[in-house]
Amino acid sequence: MRKILLLLPFLFVLIVSKNTNAHVVQIGYCVNCDDVLRLYLEHWHSTEDPSTTTMTISVTVNGVTTTYTGSPLVNLQDTPASKLPGCATPLTVFASCPGTGPQTANYYNDWVSYDFPTVPCGVPVSFSVISGSTAFTSDGCNMYPASSGTFTVPCGKSSLPVSNLTVCAGDSFPPVIFPPQPGVVYTWSNSDTTIGLGSSGAGNIAPFLALNNTLAPIVSVCSVYYSCIDTAFTFTVAPLPRPSFSEVTYCHEIVFTGGAETSTSTGNVTKWEWDFNNDGNIDTIGPNPEFRNFPRDGSSFTMKLTITSENGCTKDTVVNVTPSPPPTPNIIRTNIFTPNGDGKNDLFHFGTQDLTSIDVQIYDRWGKKVYSWTDVSGSWDGKTLAGKKAAEGTYYYYFTAEGTDCETYTHQGFFTLSR
Repeated sequence: MRKILLLLPFLFVLIVSKNTNAHVVQIGYCVNCDDVLRLYLEHWHSTEDPSTTTMTISVTVNGVTTTYTGSPLVNLQDTPASKLPGCATPLTVFASCPGTGPQTANYYNDWVSYDFPTVPCGVPVSFSVISGSTAFTSDGCNMYPASSGTFTVPCGKSSLPVSNLTVCAGDSFPPVIFPPQPGVVYTWSNSDTTIGLGSSGAGNIAPFLALNNTLAPIVSVCSVYYSCIDTAFTFTVAPLPRPSFSEVTYCHEIVFTGGAETSTSTGNVTKWEWDFNNDGNIDTIGPNPEFRNFPRDGSSFTMKLTITSENGCTKDTVVNVTPSPPPTPNIIRTNIFTPNGDGKNDLFHFGTQDLTSIDVQIYDRWGKKVYSWTDVSGSWDGKTLAGKKAAEGTYYYYFTAEGTDCETYTHQGFFTLSR
């Protein structure tokens, strides 16, 4: 389990004799990434070996005091307080020399440090720094003594409570609020700025408009850093479904074909809602609907289509539709009929574009029916209903058809069959 790094309210007491060569000018503390308390003392004794001095420090745990004496861990040179290693929290200064100049805080930026890894968590603890054995750790300006007071080291670091977020393009992402923690500054980076969020920032993330002009979802990774812990979550912008349909006008109805792109990259469309009068009432649901109550005088009307994809995103499309009158059928019969198998004029037929039904009857000159068909693409190959070749001569036809314009067309006439 990740642990939260808390700034520990430590105060330390440094009790040493005043020395004109005293070099400690600032004292602070921080907590490292393992929740170990670290004490930093700024001095101006350059590269002195830290093993040449000791300090005596008392630790009180649950009312039981133990005194330790030891040398600092390291001696750092030219390191600003903000860059001190092993600090998951900012350095908290609780004692420093006033004024300016070489014998005051943040001038030389030389430091020694102590760690206290044995301090338990979850129990009352206090610290006091008793003394330093040489000028290396002596008081530079009567800072000593000081005490930490009682505090409790938290047990463990909790994970950052962030969740992956998904919204539809055109909607807004909700704000991302990070839990406040003492001494913690959250910073974040965003992997894809096309979603409408900048590449980086600090603190909470304000609501922002989700952008996506592609056919596929955009997934952007947002990495959050705080103390020694980093975590990540995703912003996903789901694309809106895209309408794609056409209409065909027949005599009694308009048929709308399609309704939306159904590519799986955008999320399959799961619902089509058609409001043919754009009056707020859904007239029908589903693709390829038929609309029979459109204006018969050819005037336009406003229609709204609402489509919903499987990712829950919806798109409204309002269009003007002007019904176009269906075409008048162009009925042309064969002029020459020579069914002799030479591939030329071997069929007697009608050019029957824009017909919805047809009935053709063929009779010989004595009034006997020799052939008929009811398929709009039908024809006569010169054979009788019995399958025999019809004799050469004059034949009569009767033609009845229904056009896409709902008009009935009738023709009769004669033609000559010759081989």
